[in-house]
Amino acid sequence: MQAITFDGAIGRYLLTKAVGRLSTRLLTGRGRCTFPEEIDEPLLPGSRWAKIRTRLGGICGSDLNLVKLSVSPSASP
Repeated sequence: MQAITFDGAIGRYLLTKAVGRLSTRLLTGRGRCTFPEEIDEPLLPGSRWAKIRTRLGGICGSDLNLVKLSVSPSASP
C-alpha cells in the first residue's frame, strides 16, 4: 500500500526549507521531507470494523502547505 510519509528529521527539514526558498520546485526533489512510501496494510482493531477501498485520493490545500513547509509539521494533524 502506498502512503505519503513525512520525514521530520531536523537536518532534512531545515535544509529543505532553506532550499525551498530558492524555488518551490526543489521541495519535491531528492531532499524533500514528504515522499511516497510502501507501507504495510494496517490491521483492523476489531471484528466489527470494515475496510473501505479508496479508488481515488487527493491532496488538499492544507496538505500542500505541509509539502511546501509553509506551516509547522507539529501544528498539522
